[in-house]
Amino acid sequence: MDVSPEQFERMAKATLAAYATRLGPSLDLTMETGPEGVRFVLRRQTTPSAETYGAAAVVAKPAVDADGVEPFQQVLDHLLDLNERGALPPLPDGDEPPTVCEYRAGEGLRALS
Repeated sequence: MDVSPEQFERMAKATLAAYATRLGPSLDLTMETGPEGVRFVLRRQTTPSAETYGAAAVVAKPAVDADGVEPFQQVLDHLLDLNERGALPPLPDGDEPPTVCEYRAGEGLRALS
């Protein structure tokens, strides 16, 4: 299946919206799109200390062309699993979250840390 850039973005947004409904108030899930794919970012802020933790995951467009919506689901599941295990890295002073996994065509999900 070869999806257009518009279809790709709609699929990513729909998956993001479905996952966002499952998040608690301390979690924030966002998405950034680019010419090569999409980057999902999960952030968690603790209270009362206001410490921030977070991580990002990348899905390349060719992976969605090959595997449909599954790449989005797998990277988001990975981010949520890291959160549940308390393994999201700390983000001092609003730093950009590190990319902890990616999904590329022909490679599947690959953890980077």
